[in-house]
Amino acid sequence: MRFLKIKSVPTLFWSAPKPLTVKPPLISLMMLIIGLILFGLGEALLIASGAGVSPWTVFAQGFSKVTNWSIGLSTFTISFFVLLFWVPLRQTPGVGTILNIIIISAYLLKKYLKYL
Repeated sequence: MRFLKIKSVPTLFWSAPKPLTVKPPLISLMMLIIGLILFGLGEALLIASGAGVSPWTVFAQGFSKVTNWSIGLSTFTISFFVLLFWVPLRQTPGVGTILNIIIISAYLLKKYLKYL
């Protein structure tokens, strides 16, 4: 139960020096892209299996049913508009936020088209 006593986020060899860096180290960027591809693959497999999906994907599925768009395009559109709501809050998105929108939406678009 020692892991429950951790008070800070551990720093790993691929960790960026600061959270909102515009140019993260190449290893950080590669680990981020690999993680997002795996997450997109997992979401696509959950959609294909019909076993249930995450809340964000449920929202995208409902939006895609209303608009007759693909889940990938729906995910991209919803994520983009949520990002626009950050403007009044004066929040700046990082590279990870932008890549999250692009990679997962593209992966869902690519993988889900096979199951239509």
